[in-house]
Amino acid sequence: LVDMSDTASMVGNEQQWSLGSKMRRLRDIVFLDNKMPLLDSALRLTECTEKMPHFELDQFLAQLSEDEGLTHPSQSQCIFAQAFRILYPRKRALFRNPNLDSFGIAQFKGSMAADAGGVFREALSSTVESVFSSNLALLLRTPNHIRQDGDGQDLYVPNPEAHSKLELQMFEFLGIIMGMAIRMKFPLPFRLPSLAWKRVLNQGPSAADLSQIDRHLALLLDKIRNCEKDGITSEALFEDAFGCRLSWAVESSSGEEKILKTRGLDVTVATSSASPSAASSSQSSSRVL
Repeated sequence: LVDMSDTASMVGNEQQWSLGSKMRRLRDIVFLDNKMPLLDSALRLTECTEKMPHFELDQFLAQLSEDEGLTHPSQSQCIFAQAFRILYPRKRALFRNPNLDSFGIAQFKGSMAADAGGVFREALSSTVESVFSSNLALLLRTPNHIRQDGDGQDLYVPNPEAHSKLELQMFEFLGIIMGMAIRMKFPLPFRLPSLAWKRVLNQGPSAADLSQIDRHLALLLDKIRNCEKDGITSEALFEDAFGCRLSWAVESSSGEEKILKTRGLDVTVATSSASPSAASSSQSSSRVL
């Protein structure tokens, strides 16, 4: 037997020379019929049979929270925030039960519905729908949606300013829900861009991924990177082409300005540094969007 597992599994820290890493890079050409038995086997070996305790969600409280504009994770009472506060402290093994929807463990306050699984699935759907909305500032609309331009206008990106302990735990809980959906074979509307899924799979971003989030920035970076092909070979032509002064900074999806290098706001992007600037902006945008 040959061990093909990665010697380092953290995203961005994979050993590129390992056999596991090389196999991962070929995953797109491996037939699904060959992958699924391995995934199904891993799910069976790690599943839990212990029953999840009953929990209740309050739709009236969620509506009241929305009406009052409570969107900060520490204040919001949206369905996702309620589910997080109830379920996140529970044992992780409980979420690995593939039959959670057949125990009748979920209920909406004031509702008499108690069927075999339907309420739990509705609760899970409501939880996901509420985090991909304006009711919780954990995820944000893409710049393409704000400008009404380009693809991905229905998608959301992680809020780059959401990095407190509570917010990171909420992101972890969102990942737990993804795992539950996989085990239950229950498709849910996780409206994340390709860039987010590539980060999960430890794949590098592309220009198309950035364009799906911020088409305006992607086009600008492409023009900067290929300015010499357009005959822009001097500082004067560069200034004429781009008009305004370009600096080593990029705006995140939260509207915050992120500096790409030391004293980036004070350093002008020149023709000689145009390509490095575009590359740095593209990589940094992938991290801060």
